[in-house]
Amino acid sequence: MAEARARADAEARHVAAQLRVGVVQAVEPLQRIAAWWLLQGRPLEPEDWANDAQLFMSEKVGLQKIVWLDWKGARTWTVRPGSLPNMDRRAVPDPILDAVVGEARHTTTTALSQAFDVEGKPYFYACAPIRKDGRLIAYIAGMYDAADFIHSCAISSRMSSGSPSSRMAAPFTSRK
Repeated sequence: MAEARARADAEARHVAAQLRVGVVQAVEPLQRIAAWWLLQGRPLEPEDWANDAQLFMSEKVGLQKIVWLDWKGARTWTVRPGSLPNMDRRAVPDPILDAVVGEARHTTTTALSQAFDVEGKPYFYACAPIRKDGRLIAYIAGMYDAADFIHSCAISSRMSSGSPSSRMAAPFTSRK
């Protein structure tokens, strides 16, 4: 019994480590797309957004929206796949976005929000600080469909590992 418990605990730690790596890899493109937009400017047309997303975001990762925030954490613009950027700075307050920006500010690294519900579906934010010459200049946040994101991470984990824990991802991969 103790041996089975020890194996299960070790497997759980292994799965948790794989998921951590998968999450980091899945949200890391936010940093790359931010660097691109600093060089090229924000996407002005839906086609520009589609091209940028194709360059930097992996398929089916669940990204629903990107929010660009100034160094103080105030939203400057948002963009959704296939849409024009929204430059309206008078956006409805979003305490979950504000909290994850605060966490990214505090930790100086990418932070994940708590899950939240939109029309019965779970979502979360990933927020990364953007630095230029070592100075904080902005934040970029991605709003992700949690189910699509987990599905994507599970598939990625299963493809990169032949371990028993990869079989644990199988229930997530039958969704689509």
